[in-house]
Amino acid sequence: MEKWLKRLEETLLFLLPIVIFFSFLPIIRLGMNETMNFELSLPLIWLLLFGGISVRKIPHFWRKYSLKGRLLWLALPSFMTLSILWSLNPLRGFLTAGIGWLIVLLIINILQMKLRAKEIEQLLRLHVYTAAFVGAYCFLQGWLNVWGVASEAIGLCAGCTYQTIGFPHPNGFAIEPQFMGNLLIMPALLSLLFVYYDIEKKKGKKQILGDILLTIFIIMSLFITFSRGAIYAFILAVIYLLWHLCGKLHKFYTLWLIPGILFIIGTTLLTQGLWAQISPTNESFRHGITRSIEHMSVGLIDFNEDIVADSTFSGYIEESTDIRLSLNESALAAWQKRPLFGAGLGSAGSAIHAQEAGYSSKEIVQNEYLQVLLELGVIGVLIGVIYGGEVFKKARKYVWLKAVLVAYLATWCFFSGLPNALHIYLLPPLLYLLSKRSGYGKI
Repeated sequence: MEKWLKRLEETLLFLLPIVIFFSFLPIIRLGMNETMNFELSLPLIWLLLFGGISVRKIPHFWRKYSLKGRLLWLALPSFMTLSILWSLNPLRGFLTAGIGWLIVLLIINILQMKLRAKEIEQLLRLHVYTAAFVGAYCFLQGWLNVWGVASEAIGLCAGCTYQTIGFPHPNGFAIEPQFMGNLLIMPALLSLLFVYYDIEKKKGKKQILGDILLTIFIIMSLFITFSRGAIYAFILAVIYLLWHLCGKLHKFYTLWLIPGILFIIGTTLLTQGLWAQISPTNESFRHGITRSIEHMSVGLIDFNEDIVADSTFSGYIEESTDIRLSLNESALAAWQKRPLFGAGLGSAGSAIHAQEAGYSSKEIVQNEYLQVLLELGVIGVLIGVIYGGEVFKKARKYVWLKAVLVAYLATWCFFSGLPNALHIYLLPPLLYLLSKRSGYGKI
């Protein structure tokens, strides 16, 4: 039986780099209530299966860690579970706590698995190749949309079509472009890591060129999602990498990243301009480019074009920023009513609705830091800070892992929740193991 379970565990681990991209499609809908939708996605099903197998190892993990280690791992999920007692939405809190416990258990299990460096590299390369496949689907969504294919037939979300701003911004198999973009951050950085080591280890020109082209395509796929949060976070991670590689290690050849990123930005703008030209709206090639620049610059660059647009927005989508800021303000106001312990796990939507009746009870804060503060209070935030400190302490020798973590910390300013962001928690442990057990990223 144990041998069979171990083989199943290895198979599921092999599937992780693939299924993580299907965070919304396909989806199994189980119903809804006034505060949440009950849905099962492939990553959640994977989480349940792998978690179920991992339960048998709990006694081993318990013996493996010291008292300090046990307290560290148990602190946050235990407090999350305890907060259900005063939660405004105990059912959602219970389900969220379950996901939280599974994530912790799976991270421990992955870290304790006796994986060879070569096996981990294969898993992460598989993740990069899957990202390229999903990126190709994102481009296909864009082209099919401007050619008139119904958005429902290709899984394009309602606000992702050319009708919004003149050109589509794909969401792949995620619920929104912001999550699709977020899913592409780590494979984009991993592909850069593989190119770096191709050069450092003097691999063949064919392999270096192939990895460079793959990297360009994945980064462009990220940019084509038009997710400001994901793009800003990725650029921040690249800046961190360049600062470390050039400033500390004097690897000045890595400055090729700057013209490379500028080339990708230019190619992305050309694609968006072409989509705007082809789409049934009256927007031209030039309008597609200028609107992309206006929105990505948060309106700081305004071309003041004189056109009555067919699309909903004709430039910077100010409403997108305003809604996020308004949600953040409501979350802070709701938190002040229960500052120490918070409103309880899963209760962000209910607390915001009670604070501002115009918001639905299903609403999310769109900022993970504020959501944790609202639901778990100052105590939850302090526990989270301790967790973060320990994670960065473990990652201090591994620059690429730190770059990934920096990017993810930045993206938490733009969204909140667990089901659509499992990759943030489950994939970095693999990069940590690769960095620890090989020369990759250990600088």
